[in-house]
Parts: sequence; C-alpha cells; structure tokens
Amino acid sequence: METHQLLDRHSILSNKEEAFALQRAVVDKDVASIFGLVENEDLRSAVLSKSPHAIFRLLGDEHEDLRKVVCEKNWHALFRLLKKYRKPFENLR
Repeated sequence: METHQLLDRHSILSNKEEAFALQRAVVDKDVASIFGLVENEDLRSAVLSKSPHAIFRLLGDEHEDLRKVVCEKNWHALFRLLKKYRKPFENLR
C-alpha cells in the first residue's frame, strides 16, 4: 500500500487537522507542517529560522552567559564562562 493511501485512511479515522499536517510532512516533505503537530513555537523557530534566541529559550536560563556571548557579543560574559570552566582544565596539567 502506498504512503499517501495509508495517510488518507489515517485521516478518515483521526483528527483531520493532524492528519493533514502529517500528510503534508510525509508526502510533500514539508518540514514546517511537522511543527503543527508539535505546537512548540520555540522549537519551530529554532529549526526553521535557525534563531539563536529560540535555541537558548529551549536550553533555559542556566546557559545565560553563553547566550550573551553568542547573541549579544558580550565579552564580559565570555570571561565569566572562561573563569567558570578554567578550573576543571587545571587538573589536567
């Protein structure tokens, strides 16, 4: 049985909107329609727009200094990161 035939049968048995998004994702190879199923705007923005701000929203607040370095080019945050991670590397000497 062909993929589009399976998806047509699935759309009859399930939610039409979800089935349509799944059909577009598989048959038309439309990546954006997958995010209609997931309903996570930050994930959609991170993948489709390649937005660094959205990526750091997904990672959370524990990576705030890294976000400041990448997105805002904040060099003070870079030195805080270097200071934070310098101690584990000193044990390798």
